[in-house]
Amino acid sequence: MQVFKSFLIGSFFIISILPLQLRAQQEVIDSLKKIANDNTGEKRIDVLIKIARKYVDLSDEKEFKTYLSLSQSESKKINYKKGIGAVNNLKGIYYHLKSDYPNSMLYHKEALRIRSEIKDSTGISSSLNNIALSYLYQRNYKQSIEYHLQALAIREALGDQSLVSTSLNNLGNAYLEMGNYLKAIEYLQRSNRLAEQLGDKVNISYTLSNISTVYRHLNNYVLAKNYLQRAIPLFINLGDMNNLSEAYLNMGIIFKNENKISEAEMYFNKALATYSKINSQAGIANTLQSLGSLNKDQGKLGKAIDYYTKSVVLYKKIGDSQGLGRTFLELAGIYTTNGEYTQARNMLEEVVKIAGEKQIQLQVRDAFYQLSQVCSKTLDYPRAYQYLELYLKLNDSLNNESNTKQINELSANFENEKKENEIVLLTKDKQLKEKSFREQRIIRFSLIGGLALLFILLFVLFNRYRFKQQANSLLENQKKEIEKKNTTITDSIDYARTIQEAILPSAKMFETLFPHSFILYKPKAIVSGDFYWVGEKDNKALCAVADCTGHGVPGAFMSMLGNNILENVIRKEKHLQPSSILNSLNEEIIQVMAKGQERSSVKNGMDIALISIDKIEKKLEYAGAHNSIYIIRNGELIEIKANEFSIGSLNKGEVTSFTNHILGLEENDLIYLFSDGYPDQIGGNERKKFFYQPFRDLLLSICKLEMWEQKKCLDETIIKWKAELEQTDDILIIGIKCNPYLV
Repeated sequence: MQVFKSFLIGSFFIISILPLQLRAQQEVIDSLKKIANDNTGEKRIDVLIKIARKYVDLSDEKEFKTYLSLSQSESKKINYKKGIGAVNNLKGIYYHLKSDYPNSMLYHKEALRIRSEIKDSTGISSSLNNIALSYLYQRNYKQSIEYHLQALAIREALGDQSLVSTSLNNLGNAYLEMGNYLKAIEYLQRSNRLAEQLGDKVNISYTLSNISTVYRHLNNYVLAKNYLQRAIPLFINLGDMNNLSEAYLNMGIIFKNENKISEAEMYFNKALATYSKINSQAGIANTLQSLGSLNKDQGKLGKAIDYYTKSVVLYKKIGDSQGLGRTFLELAGIYTTNGEYTQARNMLEEVVKIAGEKQIQLQVRDAFYQLSQVCSKTLDYPRAYQYLELYLKLNDSLNNESNTKQINELSANFENEKKENEIVLLTKDKQLKEKSFREQRIIRFSLIGGLALLFILLFVLFNRYRFKQQANSLLENQKKEIEKKNTTITDSIDYARTIQEAILPSAKMFETLFPHSFILYKPKAIVSGDFYWVGEKDNKALCAVADCTGHGVPGAFMSMLGNNILENVIRKEKHLQPSSILNSLNEEIIQVMAKGQERSSVKNGMDIALISIDKIEKKLEYAGAHNSIYIIRNGELIEIKANEFSIGSLNKGEVTSFTNHILGLEENDLIYLFSDGYPDQIGGNERKKFFYQPFRDLLLSICKLEMWEQKKCLDETIIKWKAELEQTDDILIIGIKCNPYLV
């Protein structure tokens, strides 16, 4: 009854204070908006970024995006690198709170790159810290700790004690997740002492919550509740909804472990409601898993399975191996209760594999214990003993307590059971001797017959075993031979890639000719059938994107051949007219590929887009074989279409030739050359091609971004579209922006 009373008082306190906190937060935001309106330039941008950060804390996605967009556009307008870095950092925080950790890490690493360029030490330490958190939530503890230590070193050098306290807390949390409680409590107590000295309520609340979790894992629920009850009011006063949700969840787990079902369910439901409000997928998954465990303990197995199934979907969605392992442990318990021992054992062995790879020692320990129970129920006592011994050893290393007595007791029970079996056999033997002579003869003959059958069976099994060993040996030799050949082939292909990369124009040469540009080059295999070529002659800058027949090794050979022939043709050409160059290229390709063949046409071919930019006359000339080009001018897309035949498809002497297109250029025109790999990529929910119209729409939507941002957006879009599917073809896109240097 006392707990219910405390809960009601606490709930009334929370209901009363949260609106006040929200009002206070809004007053701070209104004050910041006034400061932003009264300032310009870098100072204004810094304030806009602070406003966006406040809206993240309030989970107001619409306002956050509005102020993030303002911060980004104004930072780019004046090339304020510190602001651009902060914007990327905010994007990373936004995706982190949505449990999209890969995207979160992508933006944090971009922020780190920019901050490193401008030597912003505080910003660098912040980005390192955030990357470490992304690794932690993806259960990559080694990388997480490595980045946290780098952030800690910088913060100690800067003398920023508040940030040092944050890093110490985060390191403690990383070791806590690993199950290394000694290291965890060491870092958390250091962080807490420092935060208390500084009066830093944020870090005090974090460390109290994490120390509570350590004591909960050590089954010291009194101390666990004590620390958590000190943390909760701080989270409420700070308006920290995310950590408040986690505190409710942890309090529910403590009550569940104390078998206080009603109190546990109350806190779990509060956690679920708060997590849902801030749309934390990881938090919702963890709470659903806890509700499943609570119902399982009450024998409500159907309801428990329903909660577990929902949590498994979310854990798989966000890639949470630890959460998945916890849920599998709980489901294995239900299978064991239902007598479905094979399913339980398979699931537990999967937990040992996943948790072992991720160094989640707690789950490995619990899986060993459940496996010992399953083996015991199936009368497999030797393996039950083996798993229990593994459990006790690991539990001893985690809790630092001696469990030798339990192991000895199990060993003694096992030996006693063997002796009891021997006594039973001796008693039976004595009873047999007391039976009649006829019964003895029957038993003797039965034994002899049984032994004979046993020897025959052993002989057959031995022969089968020997045959299997010989077959395995043969397969092993064949496997080694195949691996050797594969290695040789792969080495050859890698060498071909080296040659192909050497033939392609260098990044420096490309940037010299086209300063504002990008190349998105994604071969399907080690080597590619797509290639690009750039060059300069007679004040004309030339660029070509070509797609040769096939991809992989055949396409690569064709691309290297086409590259060489194209370069030779351009070297010989006097007028540098793209159509003339393609006509000559077509003839040369046919001549080369037709050598040694009786037929006059060849199946190998090449699609190509070739442009020539005259820097003096400020005009573009273009000719193409199947590959059109796009030009975006003043927000409108112009498509210049190619001829509908390929290089190598026209026989020498045919009248048909390539069309030459001429277009005047204006400053800020955007020119895009591409192969068909991007539009033809299979993906999406319906597993269909990306297609050209969505490709054109995408280019129009990103045309105002910087060229490197356009490349990044194109790359991220096709990766998301493709998802887990195989890349369909080689992908090559070149974007060129016309600046005063070119026009």
